[in-house]
Amino acid sequence: MQNSELLIADVKGYCAATVEMLLEVHVYKNVSSKLLIPQYKSDKNNAKRISEQEARFLFAHAIENGKNEYLYSIETPTVGDYSFSGSGERSASTDMSLYKNDYRKDPIVNIEFKSKNPPEAHISKDICKLVIEQTEIKNNIGVWFHLVENADNGTIKSIIKKMQESFYDKDGEYLKKYSAKYNLANNSNITILFCFCVLSEGAYWFEFIHNRGNIDDNFKTVSEIFLKGLPKI
Repeated sequence: MQNSELLIADVKGYCAATVEMLLEVHVYKNVSSKLLIPQYKSDKNNAKRISEQEARFLFAHAIENGKNEYLYSIETPTVGDYSFSGSGERSASTDMSLYKNDYRKDPIVNIEFKSKNPPEAHISKDICKLVIEQTEIKNNIGVWFHLVENADNGTIKSIIKKMQESFYDKDGEYLKKYSAKYNLANNSNITILFCFCVLSEGAYWFEFIHNRGNIDDNFKTVSEIFLKGLPKI
């Protein structure tokens, strides 16, 4: 395997280990972790409060206990400068980053965690960071880990639609806003691994986006991945 293939295989392994631990703590079978998902006391159905924070903590746990010697950071300052609130551009942060043990300067993986069905703006800004950071850092890949407790096909399709629109925002924000500055339309060195996890179904799956280096082909890639062949929940 080439280095990039090995890296992707390792990252997929961490994602799978994280999902397995999430399933364990979701049903109170804390075999691999001492993490407890709290319940809402006011809810008659004893609903659990679960968020992307549980996924991030357990992903770090998987790294700590993994055989591969990766290092990781939390809330990593971005290399690129962004403006998501209308104010001046400045460095943002990535939820988690992975580094090679023998080279700690630049991350080789940037990871964003999301849960439930967030607003499109929340999805769009984080996808923007995953894409642009790859234009600034050589041999970097992006990972999107999305956790949903209960979902039907309508929920998944809603999330997917927001993701697709985030790549080509109709209002010209985020990725379109930075397209010329970072030459995104013609950049073919962008890879994002999407991992979706539905706890109630004990299901998870992976999807890939590889930028094709042409704006029309890139859009076709997004459409093909997100609108066809999605698993039935």
